[in-house]
Amino acid sequence: MKRTVLVMTVMVLAGLLFVNAASAKIGFMGIGGRVGYVKPEDPIDGTFGVGVVADLGTIVPALGLEAAVDYWSKSYDDSFMGSDAEWTYNDIIISATAKYMIPTQGSVMPYVGGGLAVHMFSWEWTCSYSYNGYFDELVEETCDDSKTEFGFHAVGGIKTALSPNLHGGIEGRYAITEVDHFGIFALITYVVGQ
Repeated sequence: MKRTVLVMTVMVLAGLLFVNAASAKIGFMGIGGRVGYVKPEDPIDGTFGVGVVADLGTIVPALGLEAAVDYWSKSYDDSFMGSDAEWTYNDIIISATAKYMIPTQGSVMPYVGGGLAVHMFSWEWTCSYSYNGYFDELVEETCDDSKTEFGFHAVGGIKTALSPNLHGGIEGRYAITEVDHFGIFALITYVVGQ
C-alpha cells in the first residue's frame, strides 16, 4: 500500500512538472524554521521537533515546493528481551513537499499537500539483566543501531504574511515510515525572492 501511494504521488508530480513547465517559478525563494510537537506511534511518547525549511518556489501558480531537514528525539522505558530497558530514539528527516494553496479571500492561505522523505533513524537501549539467574550479579549492557528508510507524508495548514518579507503559519503533518508519527508545527519563513 505504501509503495502504491508513493508511485502515484511521484507520477502526479512528474505530470504537473512536464505539463506546466512554462509557468514554473522554481528557485530559492526563502528560508525558515519550524518547531512543534511530535507524537510517534506507541510506545514512544510525544516530544518536540525542530526543522529548517527552504522555499523552492512554485511548480504551477498554486503548487509550491519546499525542502526541509527536521529532527526529533525521545527517551522512554520499555522492555528488551524480557528485561527493562531505557530506549533513546532519533529521527533525522530530509524531505521534499508539494503544497497546494487553496484559493481564498484575505491574507490567510490554507493549503494541503504531501511529499517524500528520507528518514535516518538511530536508537540506543540500555538494559540490566541477571547473569546466570542470580539477581546479585546484574549486568548492564548498552547497544545501538540505525536504519535509513524512505517515507511519505501528508500536510495541511495555513500561512499568512506577517510583513512583506516574513511569512508565518501553522502546519499539521502525518508521516508514514518505520515509526509513523503526527506533528503540529509553528513555521516562520524569510522570503528572499518573489
